[in-house]
Amino acid sequence: MAGSKKGRKKPTGKEVAVVVVSVIMVVSILLPSFSQIFASQPTTSSAPTSFDGAASKYRPEVDSAKEAVDRDGGDKAAQLKLAQAYYQWGIYAESYAGNDDEQSEAKELLDQARQAFGAYLNLEGSLESDEARNAAVDRALCDYYAGDTAACIESLKSVADETNYAPAWANLGMMYQNQGSTQDAMDAYQHGIDADPDGAAGVKSYCEQMLSSLKGSAASESGGAEALSQKLDTTQPSS
Repeated sequence: MAGSKKGRKKPTGKEVAVVVVSVIMVVSILLPSFSQIFASQPTTSSAPTSFDGAASKYRPEVDSAKEAVDRDGGDKAAQLKLAQAYYQWGIYAESYAGNDDEQSEAKELLDQARQAFGAYLNLEGSLESDEARNAAVDRALCDYYAGDTAACIESLKSVADETNYAPAWANLGMMYQNQGSTQDAMDAYQHGIDADPDGAAGVKSYCEQMLSSLKGSAASESGGAEALSQKLDTTQPSS
């Protein structure tokens, strides 16, 4: 992907480590985002450490999944594996890309992932299952990793509004926060808390921490907690 990226800065060292939660409630560490992203992501075990290393790890997984899809185009599990393999390869490739050719290849991998997630979701037919919702979140994140944060936000908002899926709200909050849209971020984090009241999705605690941090920063900038409270009260719609 040549040239500057739209709406996203190259990940810093802090952005490289990110806690994620999969649909099977596994906590793992992922590569290149800014804080914590909740979705199905690669784990740190034998994680690639270079552009070529990413290809060596994920090309066999892509090839194997492709063969399964070619044998049976209606195999939802195989289609999802293909999407996830492209996705994981793409985000590592994007992170380690060192020249225009590598950046272009990473973008193509992410586009393949987006298409494969779309094919899986078409086979699934709805977003009723957490697995499908997770795939929809991952598809949205393909846009973020490819450099289009605005498209990612639009897709995440659509998933969150339709399903009230807590990880979608958490990701949406982080995207807004990354853009400096503090109030939108706080609203999304609150939705994430409300959507995961017992913490079963692993989202509530994170959203609470981020919401508290944002409120603390806003209070400091506005002259203290009391001033912030008064300001927020005046912005609330009357009953």
